[in-house]
Amino acid sequence: MKRVALVGGGVGVPPLHFLAARSVGSGVAMTAFVGARNRARLLGVEAFEALGVHTQVSTEDGSAGFRGTNVAALAESLEELPVGQVLACGPTPMLRAAAQLAAEHGIPCQVCLEARMACAMGACLSCVVETTTPGWRRYQRVCTEGPVFDSTDLVWETLSPLCAL
Repeated sequence: MKRVALVGGGVGVPPLHFLAARSVGSGVAMTAFVGARNRARLLGVEAFEALGVHTQVSTEDGSAGFRGTNVAALAESLEELPVGQVLACGPTPMLRAAAQLAAEHGIPCQVCLEARMACAMGACLSCVVETTTPGWRRYQRVCTEGPVFDSTDLVWETLSPLCAL
């Protein structure tokens, strides 16, 4: 059975935990790849484990778990852990790396963006992201058309690193 890889970092961890909590008992196998710069910045590890979700921790400095990013940990585990879908939430560079890894392996990937927004109703257009959608829908609002996007629909080169805080 292929699993869903939940790839989260920083403030992206709680939404993925919420998703995992809602999915417990559905028969979906999940592995949470929780990453942070160091042990002190890790969030939600115990919460995922309490749900019975297989959890892989990674820290960039090696102070806990895998030494490196959570996307690197996912990449290393792909041979022995078949993944059918990647769901990622966290900083933009992490999202882009997860999307690229998923694309290289032919795995569907959805990313959850955060954006600075003034109105959160779609009127101000302060949260737009460029997508591959042709025509007038090329720019989509994170607050109304998102926040979750198929990773192949985003133009990553134009996405601000500040889009996902």
